[in-house]
Amino acid sequence: MLDLPSKCSKAFFSLTILVVLMYSCFAQVANKSVEHKNIVASFYCHGSKQCKIVGKGITATGLKVRNGIIAVDPMVIPLRRHVEIVEPKSLAGMYFSADTGRDIKKNRIDVWVSSQKEAMKLGKIKNVVLRVYPKGYTLPVKKEEGNVPEVK
Repeated sequence: MLDLPSKCSKAFFSLTILVVLMYSCFAQVANKSVEHKNIVASFYCHGSKQCKIVGKGITATGLKVRNGIIAVDPMVIPLRRHVEIVEPKSLAGMYFSADTGRDIKKNRIDVWVSSQKEAMKLGKIKNVVLRVYPKGYTLPVKKEEGNVPEVK
C-alpha cells in the first residue's frame, strides 16, 4: 500500500529546498554590481546662478540637480541606479544616475557640479572605472556620509 502523505511530504520538502536554493542564487546574482572601465567623465553645470544655463535644474528623472547626480546613456547605465566611481581617486564616491544628455553616449558620463567655472576647470577625465548597482540594492553607505538620493 502507498503511503501517500509521506511521499507528498518528501516531494514538498524537496521542492521547498529547490526553491530556496534557486532564490538564494538569484539574490546573489541580482545584488552584484556591474563594473565599467574606460569611461570618459565630463562635468556639467545646470540650474544654478553660477551656470551658463540657468533653468529649473530638473533631471531627466524629475529630480533636482545637486551633488551626486550624474548623466548617463541609459542604454549603457540604467537611470535611477547607484553608481560608485572607483577610479580616479579624485572622483571616487557614490553617485546617482538621474540625468541624460545629448552628448552623453556609450562610455561617457557627465558629473553635475555647482559652477561653470568648476566644470571648465575639471574638463574631461579618461579611464574612469565605475560600478553600477542594481535597482533596490541597499548600499553600505551611512546617510551622513553623502548626499546620494534615495531610489524611488
